[in-house]
Amino acid sequence: MPIAESESPMKPMRIITFDGGGICGLYSIVMLRRLLNEHPELLDKTTILAGTSTGGIIAMGLAADIPIDHLIDLYRRRGREIFHRPWHRRLLSPFGLRLSLYPNDGLVRVCHEVLGQTTIGSLDKKVIVPAFNLKSDASPEDPSWRMRFFHNLDDEDDDEKIADIAIRTASAPAYFPAYQGYIDGSVGCTDPSALAISQAICHYPGLRLSDIRVLSIGTGGQIKYVDGQNMCWGGIQWLRPILKILIGSQALVSIAQSEKLLDKRYHRLCPIIPDIALDAVSKTEDLVRLAEKADLTDALGFLENVFLPS
Repeated sequence: MPIAESESPMKPMRIITFDGGGICGLYSIVMLRRLLNEHPELLDKTTILAGTSTGGIIAMGLAADIPIDHLIDLYRRRGREIFHRPWHRRLLSPFGLRLSLYPNDGLVRVCHEVLGQTTIGSLDKKVIVPAFNLKSDASPEDPSWRMRFFHNLDDEDDDEKIADIAIRTASAPAYFPAYQGYIDGSVGCTDPSALAISQAICHYPGLRLSDIRVLSIGTGGQIKYVDGQNMCWGGIQWLRPILKILIGSQALVSIAQSEKLLDKRYHRLCPIIPDIALDAVSKTEDLVRLAEKADLTDALGFLENVFLPS
């Protein structure tokens, strides 16, 4: 249920969102650290953190007051533990044809060790994390799979452990097994900005769009296209690009909606970088260097002129 009018947050409503993107979440969080170096009050002044997949892990970690340097070390030091493929899995399922590329024991272990037994209801910071519920208990009365939006804007999810939510949202199909009946939130919501805007409006009575400010932090943009004008492709030809197109289009829709809703009160920080796969753990130091060199001029201007002022 929505919170009472008297509990509505101080305005403006400040929201930071984090995209999905696997190991490239390191790029997002190093850029955030640079922003915090210039504006140490940034997270304290932020009302809601939202994230999908790797961004969900970041959002949960920040909401749980884990220092940003510890989260950066998580990616740099334990990425290989998460994206570890045993030899017998390579033998039984070459190229991930029969089993997911990776077992999820590393992902489960790291999330539970880092996030512990903390429940989402115990967090001081508000957080929103989507995951896709496969709905194994479907029935004629409740038939369909669905997106599930875990949050602490009310008390419905208070007993959910943030480690479990983080694993659910990061269980990318074909990369990891489903977890507790959930797969990666990116299948329907790669960039959670529009989701965060709609949830804020729904849960805070009297909140207007003009009260909302959103900083959306991506995992690095790539130049992507399909070569050709009139392809008459079948399923085999479309198999490779279609998943990227479907997941990428989710972010494009969210960006377009957020820009339309908020205009200059929305800023997207997602500089173009080389194409780095979500499981490319060998590229962690490259991601750090790219994030340290990224041009943050416009983002800093947005924070100083729009996001942070009362």
